[in-house]
This record gives sequence, structure tokens and C-alpha cells, in this order.
Amino acid sequence: MTVAARIAEVASRQDRFTVEDLGDIRVAPGDEPISGCQVYLCIAWFRRAGLVVQHGRRGYSLPVAPAKFSARVESAWNELKER
Repeated sequence: MTVAARIAEVASRQDRFTVEDLGDIRVAPGDEPISGCQVYLCIAWFRRAGLVVQHGRRGYSLPVAPAKFSARVESAWNELKER
């Protein structure tokens, strides 16, 4: 849920965000940052699940309040048939 938490954090400060706005995302302090490909993969799933809205090259936004985003992601993850 690290990517979701960072998205919620950034989205609470600005309406739209880009992957670059998310900065380095690490699972734990001292770990290597999650690769950009992995971040884009997470965002692609968030888009498919209706959790993130893409605005072309201008970035992404959340259709729900940032405070509710992580809970919605967790709920969508738990509803997956296969993981």
C-alpha cells in the first residue's frame, strides 16, 4: 500500500499529480526506491479499478477524498479473485 499512501499524501496537497510529484517511494527506510515501472503499474491498476482518473499528460486525480483513497484501494485489492 506504499504507492497508495504516497498518492493520498500528494493528492491531499494538490488536485492533480504526476508520477514525478510522487518522488522516490520506498517500502522501508533504507530500501531502494520502487522502480518507476512498478509505480506506473500500480497507477494502471488504480485507473482500471476506477480509483484514479488520468488527465492525459497533465497527470492524475482522485475521484474520492484523499483520506478515503487507501481504504478504497485496500477494498478493491481484497475483491480481486486472484492475487
